[in-house]
Amino acid sequence: MRRGASFCLLLSLSLVLLGFVQAKPNYKDALAKSLLFFQGQRSGRLPASQRVSWRSDSGLSDGFSAHVDLTGGYYDAGDNIKFNFPMAFTTTMLSWSSLEYGKRMGPELANARAAIRWATDYLLKCATATPGKLYVGPGRFSNSPCNTKVPIVILLDQQCARFTARILVIRLDWLVQKLKQLFWVQS
Repeated sequence: MRRGASFCLLLSLSLVLLGFVQAKPNYKDALAKSLLFFQGQRSGRLPASQRVSWRSDSGLSDGFSAHVDLTGGYYDAGDNIKFNFPMAFTTTMLSWSSLEYGKRMGPELANARAAIRWATDYLLKCATATPGKLYVGPGRFSNSPCNTKVPIVILLDQQCARFTARILVIRLDWLVQKLKQLFWVQS
């Protein structure tokens, strides 16, 4: 009997609390906070425009052990590791969303472009640091199951599509030139 009374009390309380839940989500606020989250995950030397004041420069020696500069990008889960493929996917989604909904993003479009640029600059470093190689996963792995300090290197294959959305959003000539150097076959 006691369980039934507890259940009824819990159900009644839940229904009362549901009446206080806001029915209209504030997408503008959610977008602003999501883009602010990107700034909180930045790695590398931070620009003066950094809005997350408690965050400072980090990962300035990323790639040092491989004699390349792999600073920049975004941390994945607060463990000082940058995983390039999830970062590339997230950046691509942000790029396509900016293309599709940019006119509705208002002043946050500039922050979205800055987030896209931050990741793209880093991903280009990973793709151009050593010809024919793509560096992925640099960071401090001492607390990670990976337990290595050397960035993972894979052979460069068809990465061109991953940058397409970024080109459309950022529209920077230097990015197009970098991509031509990376992917266009000279005949």
